[in-house]
Amino acid sequence: MHDGIDTVPTDRSEQVPMTNSIRGDRVLVLNPESGSGDHAPAIRVRAAERGIDVRETGTGGDARRLAREAVAQGVSLVAVAGGDGTVNEVVRGIHDAGAFEVTTVGIIPTGTANFVAQNLGIDDIDHAFEVLDRGEQMDIDVALADGRPFMNTCLAGLSAEANAATPGRLKRRLGVIAYLVTTIRLFPEYEGSSIRLTIEPAEPGTDPTLERWSGRALLVLVGNAFRLPGGGSRERPSVADGLLEVTVVAEPLSVDALELDAISDLLDHGVTPIERLEASSLSITSLEGKDVSVTLDGEPWSTAQIEITVEKRALSVLAGSTDRTT
Repeated sequence: MHDGIDTVPTDRSEQVPMTNSIRGDRVLVLNPESGSGDHAPAIRVRAAERGIDVRETGTGGDARRLAREAVAQGVSLVAVAGGDGTVNEVVRGIHDAGAFEVTTVGIIPTGTANFVAQNLGIDDIDHAFEVLDRGEQMDIDVALADGRPFMNTCLAGLSAEANAATPGRLKRRLGVIAYLVTTIRLFPEYEGSSIRLTIEPAEPGTDPTLERWSGRALLVLVGNAFRLPGGGSRERPSVADGLLEVTVVAEPLSVDALELDAISDLLDHGVTPIERLEASSLSITSLEGKDVSVTLDGEPWSTAQIEITVEKRALSVLAGSTDRTT
């Protein structure tokens, strides 16, 4: 079915030095429709109190454009009020401008899941503005999928299709559980994707032969600042270790597994074949020549082959507790 992969999880988490050196004008990119859609008035008031210029999105792609324009104008701090998808757009806009080295990103979580903010130790809107006021910076990893940055996850397969198919009204009502509901609905019709993974191990130079996995997969999860618990993985993700965690869920997946409270339970109870490893880079190739559904931080995409790398500590962000981000 596939080549086995032997991995030994290791903890390469490192303390990341933090500084207090924000300079220049500040811009806040606001997505007024993210999450429950009721946060915009409070965000505008708090930004105005701090002299932060608010620029609001109207349609898809606006956050990327607004961030690109802000850094082109010399803005050194770009904050973003939205969910993971809006954060992704802002980071892409800064990347488009080649401005990672001169820009700091602040995150105000107003989306459905807000995984990026959680991984940076930011709890809610109140806490996010406290973090903005302190101005403490740290450098974190940015992953690139065919040159497109993502902060949190790249999903390929069923979860990507479920993510793209989950209605906004369901996400507003159920939060992250909405994705699980859609996954259960799609599962009976999903055949999986025949793929090959080519992996550069976490320790370059230890073995000149690249590791490989091939077979029919229900989903592939590539985590940058995200790691599924269980299975011997580190409990907390490191956002600055230069590594990706790759999780492959292969068929068959029992219907009972989909009735568990969360995918982390699935990992701990051993109800389905799972491969897990850490990598410094990898490629995902469709063996059927067909595009595979992919999401980058929740944003849909499709491709028959994808190259994923990680740039260690490439982006400066404002973060909460260092205990939760290393």
